[in-house]
Amino acid sequence: MTYRRVVLMVLLVVSVGLLVGAIVWNPQPAAMEGPTTGLKVIVLGVDGLDWFLLSKYAESGQLPNIGRIMRSAVSGEMGADTPTLPQVGWTIVGRGTPLTESEAAVVEGQGDRRLFGIVPALASLVQNAGGRALAVGWPTSWPLPREGGPAIAPYPPASSEHTRSLAPALFDGAPGEAVGEEYEAIISEAVGNNMETVNADFESNIHAGCDNSQPESENLTAVKWGYLADRIALDTAGRLIAEEEPDLALVYMGGLDAAMHRFLGQAAPEYFEGLELGSPSCSDVVPNYYTFVDSAVARLLRLTDERTIFILMSAYGTHPSTSAPPSTAGHELNPPGVFMVRGPHLPQQSNMLNLTTVDVAPTLLAALGLPVPMEMSGRVVTDVLPEGLLEQFPVQISESATGLPESIPTPPECVPMDNRVDDRLGELRVSP
Repeated sequence: MTYRRVVLMVLLVVSVGLLVGAIVWNPQPAAMEGPTTGLKVIVLGVDGLDWFLLSKYAESGQLPNIGRIMRSAVSGEMGADTPTLPQVGWTIVGRGTPLTESEAAVVEGQGDRRLFGIVPALASLVQNAGGRALAVGWPTSWPLPREGGPAIAPYPPASSEHTRSLAPALFDGAPGEAVGEEYEAIISEAVGNNMETVNADFESNIHAGCDNSQPESENLTAVKWGYLADRIALDTAGRLIAEEEPDLALVYMGGLDAAMHRFLGQAAPEYFEGLELGSPSCSDVVPNYYTFVDSAVARLLRLTDERTIFILMSAYGTHPSTSAPPSTAGHELNPPGVFMVRGPHLPQQSNMLNLTTVDVAPTLLAALGLPVPMEMSGRVVTDVLPEGLLEQFPVQISESATGLPESIPTPPECVPMDNRVDDRLGELRVSP
């Protein structure tokens, strides 16, 4: 073989290699500051989303948008934390570290076990690195510190029992929800628009009519509360994602968990033989709420492009309860949560992945090309990242401590906020 032919063969091999590399991963030019991979990430966290019902309803064709994602997504089971509570799981997801000893003492102790003022560190790290981040509705983030961070923080109503609790919610003109008049105006507009239509929309989309028993009436009111809270959060998040095009958006919905705790028995009576489950007329509440979640997925997917990683997840699932009614669903057995990823150039999946809540934050930082703080105890889950990404942008560990803050003590604003909760419940209450 002549020298010229050898050179041509080498050039051909190199060219083919470069072409394959470009097909697998073709990043946009890196900016001097902020995320470097050219990717964007949207996370939709749905409290209590469960693999069994999600698969069942998707297979029946009831969830067309989620069904399409399932056929091409990389999927995994999210290991539930103990205790299985939103203020535990979602706090860890948002910052990549377990609860501190003092925080664990709060959630495992007496009283309503609420944590306050924990802005998702994941969003703050993106923002501090020069990127754009947004968190809407994330549990435990109310009230925001004075500087605010990139967050829209919901108020968590007090409850001594998780299965009877109400979803975190945004209010018109309330303190601690946002920093800046522009964000406050967006929240107020979303609250006003949805308060006007929630009763009619709830009857059209979730459940029409009401059983005459007081427990069913209160249960439906709690689900309507969650439905309203989720709609306000989605309106706020959708507008801000469209206008600001953040590198990272964290969006939380808590209403499904309320529906599952109260009405899973009516939706799946085959798992509760011999138990009094309440009115069978409410059997539509849980499947209809899953349909609403599917519509939320469709809404956020419309805000994505070919550079977007979209994640649908829950910090834990919701199985039939091992205790007696009134709650027919619970988390006592630590059922795994959902983790489903749609994005560019994802690897082929052979097995269901196993993740933990501490893995989410470092994985998303790696997707954006940002350093992972050494305090984050989770791993970077390479199987949910585009092929070739980490070769182009190796994971960097930040050697300096970021000083992630703990939760703050119970703020004095809780009393006036609880009054707002009572007022809204009065407006939403379903009359028996």
